[in-house]
Amino acid sequence: MRIALVTATFLPSVGGAEFVVHHLANAWTAMGHEVRVFNWLSDRATHPEARYTVRQYPVLPGATRFGYHRAPWGCAQPVILSATLHRYRPDLVSAHYGYPCGTWLASVRPGIPYLVTCHGAELTPEPWGLRALYHCDRALVRGLSQSRAAIALSRDARRWMEALGVPAARIVEIPNGVESARYERASPFDLRRALGIPRDARVVLSVAREHPTKSHDVTLAAHARVARARRDVWQVFIGRGTEALRERARALGVGDRVATHPGLDGDDLVGAYQQADVFVLASRFEVFSLVLLEAMAAGRAVVTSRVSGCVDIVRDGVHGATTPVGDVGALADAIEHLLADDGLRAAMGERNRAVARAHDWSRIAARYLQIG
Repeated sequence: MRIALVTATFLPSVGGAEFVVHHLANAWTAMGHEVRVFNWLSDRATHPEARYTVRQYPVLPGATRFGYHRAPWGCAQPVILSATLHRYRPDLVSAHYGYPCGTWLASVRPGIPYLVTCHGAELTPEPWGLRALYHCDRALVRGLSQSRAAIALSRDARRWMEALGVPAARIVEIPNGVESARYERASPFDLRRALGIPRDARVVLSVAREHPTKSHDVTLAAHARVARARRDVWQVFIGRGTEALRERARALGVGDRVATHPGLDGDDLVGAYQQADVFVLASRFEVFSLVLLEAMAAGRAVVTSRVSGCVDIVRDGVHGATTPVGDVGALADAIEHLLADDGLRAAMGERNRAVARAHDWSRIAARYLQIG
């Protein structure tokens, strides 16, 4: 089968949606399908492990400012996309971002089945979301409702779609996945040596760019509380822009026990997960976090906030702990509790590996094709 993945930005731009598309494309290629990723950023595969081809399609200037569904972009872009897909002649289209890609496909009506996956930015009512920026609810609902299936990554994503007016029968829940076997193989990367952390230190790891939704300020405040009781605890932040947290750490008196890195990938990132003692994700908004699933695949006990997607796979006392959004004290208590009990963390880690195996990309990719 020939599959077209239609998305907005793509690698080398780094984000959760970009990696979801990358992993789906690789998984479908491994199944024997011909896969091509169509995006507006890159005309070649930039990931060293890519098994698929990549093609760029143009986006008229001004769309980002005025709205992808408004004239002239709402008229021109479907024509451009239609011509692009016609040349490739796919048997199935998997679109990512209900707005704008799902909106454009609804106008194209390509005559072949297409699925639309929402990644969060187009669903959230938050001021930074696409709905607030472009007032695109009607266009978003039209794109999702006319698809073969609107893919919801979590239970909350389904509820948000239904609240918008997408027919419940059109929505299919399929979570994100992880390369589970990769995270179970030992990585040679030495996290403590790379970041100058003492060998006997306990490491609490967070992986996410610096953004208000990731609540690194809450994680840092919780670390300051934990560090007052335990001198052996280091907090590590990995992600774009996290260097800015160092000044805040110094102001809290824990600058000497906070390390940051702008980004690791491949086996280096796998090693970082494997060598952490506890993984923390204190986000105030997620749809379904890739990094949380990666940490679980590496066998880490996790602490996460009670937000979409995270509560779908993490049960208190079984896989780690979930805490109220923004609650510094609860987050600090959960971290201290896990750091104090090696046996508990090990048992949780084994259960988390089992969760990750059930979410292996090979399984997730197959669920998409069962719809298409």
